[in-house]
Amino acid sequence: MKKLKLFVILFSMIISYVCYAQSGWFWQNNIPSGFYRKIIFVNDSVGFINGVHPNVACWKTIDKGLTWNTFDIPGAGTGTYCMYFLNENTGWISGNGLFKTTNGALSWNVQNIPISTDGISTVYFLDQFTGFVSIIRFSSQTEGILFRTSDSGQNWINIYNQMFTEEITFIDSKTGFACGYDMNNAYGIVRKTTNAGITWYTSVYPVGMTYTPSIFFTGDTGYLCNNVGKIYQSNDTGETWTLSSTLGGFSLHDIYFINPDTGWTVGYGAICRTTNSGINWQNQIEGPSWFKCSSVYFLNALTGFVISESWLLKTTTGGGLITGNTTSILLPTVYSLSQNYPNPFNPQTKIKFAVPKASFTKLIVYDLLGGEVTTLVNEELRPGTYEADWDGSNYSSGVYFYKLMASDFSETKKMVLMK
Repeated sequence: MKKLKLFVILFSMIISYVCYAQSGWFWQNNIPSGFYRKIIFVNDSVGFINGVHPNVACWKTIDKGLTWNTFDIPGAGTGTYCMYFLNENTGWISGNGLFKTTNGALSWNVQNIPISTDGISTVYFLDQFTGFVSIIRFSSQTEGILFRTSDSGQNWINIYNQMFTEEITFIDSKTGFACGYDMNNAYGIVRKTTNAGITWYTSVYPVGMTYTPSIFFTGDTGYLCNNVGKIYQSNDTGETWTLSSTLGGFSLHDIYFINPDTGWTVGYGAICRTTNSGINWQNQIEGPSWFKCSSVYFLNALTGFVISESWLLKTTTGGGLITGNTTSILLPTVYSLSQNYPNPFNPQTKIKFAVPKASFTKLIVYDLLGGEVTTLVNEELRPGTYEADWDGSNYSSGVYFYKLMASDFSETKKMVLMK
């Protein structure tokens, strides 16, 4: 049997108790439950979160995060990856296809996409007409394709192939950047455009760097973070990148700056802040690797939010160095199956799930045709939160499914092995 780790969930009580006491980050309990992925704000008051509830959903606030409402997206399936809002009315979310709203998440319509897909890794629109969508699919080989539209998604043009595009950002109407993973050479990559995304070229980025999920610009200065805890900086508008900092032990997933001096990066087990343009970083929260922080957004230098799977964290003081322990224990109250991480992965990934009562539990991996690949868990488990490891070294690239079965509970999720 694969190695299985048991973690007792402390965080809803740890974060609310410790962070309030330290005037740093605290747990938000004013949002309906779900599994969250990304948070963005389109102005000082209106913000959105995408995730699963239990199907693809969008959470919306119109009062700076004081209250949140949930909007399910019919037909979008059970997995969501990316989200982008152009303004408080118009936005896109990926699920079983691409979905668009023009009334602030009240209703959603399926968008035309150019080809069949096994996943959409990012969506970004410059304006109502010009936008981008990155599609992943598996045929004779793994494909990652970026498409561009100039007519609101009615028609799409293939821009480039073989890059898993994790994030796109533009600093003006012409100059933009895409970061992600080169699927041919298995290293992180950054591409730049100076003509509104019609053509892209590769920036000078150290070869051999791994998966690069997030890019952020403040003026002409850019920052990248990757999944081995490294932060890169560009001082020439993204033409060249050099290593700025190494945060050992953290797999970083998002980076955000509120001004040229002050920024935050988050990842597995960490929220870190810099106040000197990325030269030094201070841990504000440091926890185990399964405390997965995936998204950070700040309204100003004091008020910010961080997404960590089933938790929304908030600070009104810019965060603060958090120390201390508590022995409070909160066991799960419902069965749950989290999205594996990292995803896509090569070759190892982790799957977290919660068992609220003593149950005989199975966790099985299947291939795209429904054939059983391996059994990760097959035993009686006590109440708690667990994490199972799967090593895909001996398996081919492609889409796989993992299914949790316990008592009267059953749930299946999709994951992508990318070599």
